[in-house]
Amino acid sequence: MDIQKTQIYVATHKQLNKKIPPAHFPIFVGAAQQTQAPKGIITDNCGHSISEKNRSFCELTALYWIWKNSTATIVGLTHYRRLFTSRNRLGVHTPLKVPRINDILNSHDVILPRALDLKQTIYEQYAACHPISDLDIAIDTIKSLHPQYASATSAVINKTRLHAYNMFIAKKPIIDNYCEWLFSILFTMETQIDIDSRDPYQKRIFGFLSERLFNIWLEHHKFKIHTATVKKIDLSN
Repeated sequence: MDIQKTQIYVATHKQLNKKIPPAHFPIFVGAAQQTQAPKGIITDNCGHSISEKNRSFCELTALYWIWKNSTATIVGLTHYRRLFTSRNRLGVHTPLKVPRINDILNSHDVILPRALDLKQTIYEQYAACHPISDLDIAIDTIKSLHPQYASATSAVINKTRLHAYNMFIAKKPIIDNYCEWLFSILFTMETQIDIDSRDPYQKRIFGFLSERLFNIWLEHHKFKIHTATVKKIDLSN
């Protein structure tokens, strides 16, 4: 698998000042709401996009762009301040390289961040941080649109560990399948929830929900998962 066929997208809303690792491609999110985006990088408002939804969909506007526009064989999504890494011979963490990605995906379906230990169930943790009615509506929407996911939904919301950040690396068909499922749920919910009166943080509803929904989708499909270390490497500094 050559480097041109592996594209790890780095969601950012800032100018990136550090050297971008090989096979990593910055994508400027929320470009439709900005008067000027950084030059020379992908923006999430070109091609088929939902860039105008960025305030409530967060990095999912980059995910949608990847789904609809990327022709890579392997795709990934990371953030300008969080990257998948591996440790070199000197014990230093460096961004995952293409040969290592290919090696992992020869025997696994998806690369994810190591799961966070929430110390409470996913349902309880969401209720402590966000309006729980949002997650309740998401659960009901899954039951309505995708009833075959009911068992996975019940299992996941009662777990105490969560693969967070909406970060992954996988073969493109796997992510295409996920996106078709995810956005069918979120676009349906969008017509049911009024977020106009919320503060900017709680308006990020669909980004928050998707972290939980991704785990439900993974649980249902029983994918073979490889977890990798995520390090804070801020490319904007």
